[in-house]
Amino acid sequence: MDFVKKGGIPYHLAVAFENHKYVCHATNDPVFHAEAKLLKKLEFLETKHAIKWNRLKIIVVRMKLEDDTIKFVLSKPCVNCCKLLKGSRVKNISWSTSSGDFETCKVCDFESTQISRRFRNSDVCV
Repeated sequence: MDFVKKGGIPYHLAVAFENHKYVCHATNDPVFHAEAKLLKKLEFLETKHAIKWNRLKIIVVRMKLEDDTIKFVLSKPCVNCCKLLKGSRVKNISWSTSSGDFETCKVCDFESTQISRRFRNSDVCV
């Protein structure tokens, strides 16, 4: 279960699906948010083959280890990642909530007031 924690930060994962088929994934690191890394990977993959952006769904989850149990916690993309997602051609986004459920909406309707702890004084989603 050590894979759940990275430097004390809950594990954050973004996964892209095209018509329920896995396309790629990305995790957060000390420099980039998982959503930003995922969009970069998708742009790179598009240089190799056609990506049907309007059929993509991104699912963002944050996992936390509590009492030897992996739980989903709030992973709603931050304000800056929201801007990146809206600038992309991704159709839908889902994220885990603090209650362990999931919320879903179209990216064009997505709004966020989330500001990541590390970047509360920054304008950049990294």
